[in-house]
Amino acid sequence: MLCKLKYFNESKFISRIAKINILLPNNINIRYINNILYFDNNIYFYELKIKKIILIIVKDKYISININKKYIKNKKELKFCKSYSGTIKSLISNIIFGLNFGFYKKIIIYGIGYKLNVENNILIFNLGYSHLIKCKVPINILIKDYNNNEIILFSYDKEALGNFCNEIKMLRKPDVYKGKGIRYDNDIIKIKNFRKK
Repeated sequence: MLCKLKYFNESKFISRIAKINILLPNNINIRYINNILYFDNNIYFYELKIKKIILIIVKDKYISININKKYIKNKKELKFCKSYSGTIKSLISNIIFGLNFGFYKKIIIYGIGYKLNVENNILIFNLGYSHLIKCKVPINILIKDYNNNEIILFSYDKEALGNFCNEIKMLRKPDVYKGKGIRYDNDIIKIKNFRKK
């Protein structure tokens, strides 16, 4: 254990955003067992593993983040607490927001002849290749709406939704000269000028 720990100012080693307690909505249940936070909204279940140097306290519908002095061995770990506590605060906030409201991503397929079709929860892309590309939608992601060139995906899990959407975008990166490809609806594509012969 770090010597003279009882004399240090704990607030200096907690991120500013982590010092603010998180309010837990009534429709979300939470348990903290063996350094794992379990979240449940009666529809979707989520768990978050937390390093032992951070102590989570759940009390009166509030979640607070503190340093667990028992598991800090040196000053380097103590400094790490500042950035890690902020990361944990952001992750918990995102999980609670997701379980309460969910996350949406809108993907646009731009280009002549590029099309999207959906069959039995499988996305089928025609992206100008000699073959069709098929992507199975994960269980924790829902298709809210789609047409030939757009699709809106929904999930309670921000990380899973972001990873799946990035996989889709990698199928055909936007062309820098014509803008053809797959992108989010709010992506800004800088089109390069090219000389015509």
